[in-house]
Amino acid sequence: DIYSDNSGNKYLLITDNGLNAVYRVSLYDKVSERLIDTSNLLKDPMYVSMGNSGAFVYDEKVGVVKAPFDDSKWFTTFVAISGLSRESIKPDKISEFIVLTETDNIYLLAQDENSLLKSVFSYENRYGLYYRYITDDRFTNATDVLADLSVYFLTSDSPYLLRYSYNYAEQIQKENPLTISGVNGDLGVLTKGYTTESLDEGLYVFDSTNKRFIKFEKPQEGGTNVIHPNEVVLKGQWVYRGTKSDVWNNIKDFVVDSTTGDMYILDGS
Repeated sequence: DIYSDNSGNKYLLITDNGLNAVYRVSLYDKVSERLIDTSNLLKDPMYVSMGNSGAFVYDEKVGVVKAPFDDSKWFTTFVAISGLSRESIKPDKISEFIVLTETDNIYLLAQDENSLLKSVFSYENRYGLYYRYITDDRFTNATDVLADLSVYFLTSDSPYLLRYSYNYAEQIQKENPLTISGVNGDLGVLTKGYTTESLDEGLYVFDSTNKRFIKFEKPQEGGTNVIHPNEVVLKGQWVYRGTKSDVWNNIKDFVVDSTTGDMYILDGS
């Protein structure tokens, strides 16, 4: 994930499940620092997501843990999240993890339950029991979840990009299909994506079939500035044309600095 401290300095957060650690990497001087884990809680950290109160990590053996912010937006030591231990999380296949909303609600993408699970902040380091927030049979092959005012899912099955939006009449999240425009050739399997809560920022995806990163302009469907409703439109793409056959073969994740447009890619190759 990517975040800024109180001085506007930007950092990447990266999990290392070989060293059972999470690192913060400064974008301005490239210095890396290991987050404090005094109690050695991390055993198999898989995913990290920034919240308003700190960094949250899904650990395959431990469950959800959190490194709370201090006053300078550095981190205090990791603490366990009550209600979201690995024993409490019943699905076997958690393919992604994200923290959303002002109160840092936690969402787990559970492939074997075809669901996005939601757990709501209670108080301090306690969360309520998770429940199925969005369910769709196509989530069996879902590999990523992102959000702005809507929730987007990437799957290995066509149409690859699914969108859900909140239906105020029914008071549930309902599928809100998107048309994809401007892409050269067939769209391949989308494995990872990135966006921010702003509708003015791009929606980025990685097309693993064609080894390319794609930037879409998102629709704006409310107010006076309506832009191609129910449609995402190609704004740019980055294709690897080098000679190394193993490059971009195993993209673990990526983020984009919305200020500079720079992309930071974690390639497991």
